[in-house]
Formats: sequence, C-alpha cells, structure tokens
Amino acid sequence: MNSAFLKDNFGFVVNSPEHFWSSSLFSLFFIICLVLSRRFYPQPKERILLVFMCALVFIAHPMMLAGRFLSGTFDYTEHLPLHLCNIMGFLLPIALYFKNQTLWSILYYWIMLGTIQSLVTPTLEHSFPHYEYWRYFIIHAGLVLLALYPIFVYGWRLKFYHAIRAALFMNLVALVVYFIDITIGANYMFMVGHPKGNTIYNLLGEWPIYFLNLEWFMLIGFTVLTLPFYDRSKAVTISQQPVG
Repeated sequence: MNSAFLKDNFGFVVNSPEHFWSSSLFSLFFIICLVLSRRFYPQPKERILLVFMCALVFIAHPMMLAGRFLSGTFDYTEHLPLHLCNIMGFLLPIALYFKNQTLWSILYYWIMLGTIQSLVTPTLEHSFPHYEYWRYFIIHAGLVLLALYPIFVYGWRLKFYHAIRAALFMNLVALVVYFIDITIGANYMFMVGHPKGNTIYNLLGEWPIYFLNLEWFMLIGFTVLTLPFYDRSKAVTISQQPVG
C-alpha cells in the first residue's frame, strides 16, 4: 500500500517541532473539550462531549490494527493491545461512561504516572500523516485529559487507599503480561526491557534491577499523585480529638 496514511515512514523525531506541536495541539483539543464539559454539566451537552472523547480514545487502537492488517505489517509481538496505554484506552471510556469510580481511580494513577511521560518521551516511530501517529497522540493526550475529567467535572476525589489498590492491580496486570511476553517473545508493558529510544525507563537500570526500580518509581509516584487530595484540615481535627 503506497498511501502515506498506511506506509511506515520512520520519520518521527523526539524533541522535534513535530513532537512539540503534536503534543500541544492534541492536548489543547482535549482541554477545550474538558472545559466545555465542565461548563455544560449537568446538561445533555456534557454527556455528548464525554461520549465523543471516549469514542476517539476507544477506537484509536482498533484503527491502528486495521492499518496494520491493510498494510500487511501486523506483528503479534508488537501490535496486540497489551501495552498499558492501549489497555487503558479500552477501560477508561467504559469507566467514565458508566461513572464507575472504582475502575477510574485505578486507571487514574496508571495514566498520570505512565501516560504523561509517554507524551514527553514518546516511543512513536512514524510521523504525520501515518495512522500510528494519530493513534499515539489521540490515546496518550486523550487518556490524560479523560483521567482528569471526573475531578474537574464531577468533583471526584482520591484517597491513599486508592493508590494502594492501583499499585496492587498494576502488579497483577504486569505479572500476566510478563508471562505473555516471555511466552511469545514480546515486550509488552516493557516488562522484559527498555522501550526503544531515550525514555525515562533508561534511567532505571538494566533488568532485573530495572523492574525493581519500576516498583519504587510506581509507589513514590502514586503517593505524590494522592497528595493534592489530602485534606489536612480533617487530619488536624482528628489529631486534636481527646483520647479516652
């Protein structure tokens, strides 16, 4: 297939003007949708915008799979929806559509710790107008803004036990994906090694130290992400209550 939309071009360069403008414009698009949703809530227009954003994120990976099949370049060791952002691309729209706070709280930590760095240090290889370019920025920019959606629109909040639960489920998913990786010779969720390119993962050492450092990075990151929701006034009130 000679279409520029389907043909691999290996033209994307990290920290290039394309990287900067793409991250900025895709994020700005979802920010505008988020602001409008907050303004419209609880009118039906808010629900329409939410469904629109969720649909974009939800179909991004199937669009990539269709492109790979059409171009004859599908590889089960690289293109299955087993990277964390692709998994979340399916689950987060479901959580928001049904207003499932439990699922959202788990995904929030995964997204804010992992997806933001994927925008800053992307593993994307193909530049505009390749379908992978569209998938990458729709999923990564969309996930971050959709993760923030319930906080700014619905007023949802997080507590430290949410962080603990998110960490436990992260390890469970990682364990399952790790065994898939070693079975089929893949590197989904980067469980057996660094991703391609210069990313934050390169600072975490070599495997297996790399994996242990990921655990510390996750625990510290999840704690920091919870701090903005910590209500110090309640803590002071509790500490000042008489004992006995």
